[in-house]
Amino acid sequence: MAKKNVKIKRYKKSLTGDKKYKKGLKALILWTVITGALFCFGVLIAKPGIDLATKLWYDSRNSGESKSDASSAVSDSSKDSSSKGEDTSTSKPTITSKDLESSNVTVDLKTLVTAESAKKEAERIKSLGIKNAIIPLKDEVGFIYYKSVGETQIAATAQQDVIDAGAAVKIFKAAGVNPVAEIFAFKDATAPYIDREMAVKYSGEGNYNWLDNSKELGGKSWLNPANAKAQAYITGIIDELVGFGFETVLIKGFQFPDINVSSSASFGTMTGSVADVLKGIAAEFDKKENVELWYQFPAAPIQVGGEVWAYGGEPSVLGLENVIIEKPVEEETDNAGTTSKAG
Repeated sequence: MAKKNVKIKRYKKSLTGDKKYKKGLKALILWTVITGALFCFGVLIAKPGIDLATKLWYDSRNSGESKSDASSAVSDSSKDSSSKGEDTSTSKPTITSKDLESSNVTVDLKTLVTAESAKKEAERIKSLGIKNAIIPLKDEVGFIYYKSVGETQIAATAQQDVIDAGAAVKIFKAAGVNPVAEIFAFKDATAPYIDREMAVKYSGEGNYNWLDNSKELGGKSWLNPANAKAQAYITGIIDELVGFGFETVLIKGFQFPDINVSSSASFGTMTGSVADVLKGIAAEFDKKENVELWYQFPAAPIQVGGEVWAYGGEPSVLGLENVIIEKPVEEETDNAGTTSKAG
């Protein structure tokens, strides 16, 4: 029996091949992309707009408060100055030689490490009737005892007793005591090894740092007062201290090494004499505003007629006005300024 041919019907169309479906899918994708783009664009535009509006609102509010506070502060300041009859036109502190020389005490840095102990120390000094608190912030070894931002200063910072100088200034001023920053200038055995260009060198012996004694006997390097970079280093330290709020800076070690041991030392090309160099540095220092600079010299070379070459001569030769001469070792001075012989 012959099989009957069965006709199979084949459909060419399918769900994915439907033209209407494809058109709808494309429209859906297109609208999704457009909607997403509009949303992203809206976020990009809206966020800065919101930030700007918020900033303007805060600025407007804070501006009003600042003006009000500033106006109040100026008013109070004017009243205080008027009542005391003070001259507020000068940028120099009103510290006199008698004040600093006769009424001062050197503060132990350990008492200033924390705000609480610093406050107690400031109040203690105030209770003694002492007007000036001398805070040693750079010693004769060259160590820095405050938190600095200078590259060389940071490298020269001591390992302990480092204080927040700005905070200390505020605490002492609040207690009614004048904080005085004490620094050694060119008598410095640390910075010359951090930046050898600033050091005193040996004459005709290459780039070796000069020592003021044999190494076995504890000889130390010095900053070269005739070196521009060394001068800038000390200037930078003074500027930092003024920035912290110090209105008085006491400078020690403002000198060349002693002539008796410096015959082998080389100071490079000097413009003029030792006195000319130191006088020029002091003149530049004196141009600084909002600070009064003081210089302290040992009694031996100044009063007893010892060798003054290292200092350029008498302080008057350098044009220094604010000078303190150290008392001889056998004399002691009390807080009231009365000098008495020890023993």
